[in-house]
Amino acid sequence: MSNISCRAVLFFCGVYFFHAVDAEEFVAGGEWELTVQQDVSGLPVGLPTLIYRECLQQDQPIPKSFLQASECAVAEMKTLYRTVSWKMNCQTDHGRVYNEGKINFHVLKASGESRTYAGNVAGKNTTLRYRFTARRLGECR
Repeated sequence: MSNISCRAVLFFCGVYFFHAVDAEEFVAGGEWELTVQQDVSGLPVGLPTLIYRECLQQDQPIPKSFLQASECAVAEMKTLYRTVSWKMNCQTDHGRVYNEGKINFHVLKASGESRTYAGNVAGKNTTLRYRFTARRLGECR
């Protein structure tokens, strides 16, 4: 094998190894701080930005704190490289809601969006939209 071919093989092996390790550890389980911007369909202005702390698990890294739900059942979850997308049903003080969203992890930071379909509220179909950023604080307490 020529010297150039050997270097090319080593280069591509290194790139493959780097991405394989990077993809393996893309989700950092632990305590996260989420900064959430929420808006509600039909309202002319958004709601104030809120900050939540939440312990995300490595095997199910779906943020739920901003939903104010007592329980959520994940119906579907997909992971593609650094992005986790989901569909779930949750129980809130106002009844059952359907939520779907995605979060993209960047080692110690993340960003994402989510929608909650709350059904008929005050005579209107209501959708709550969340956009959030997150930073990992450390291990769960």
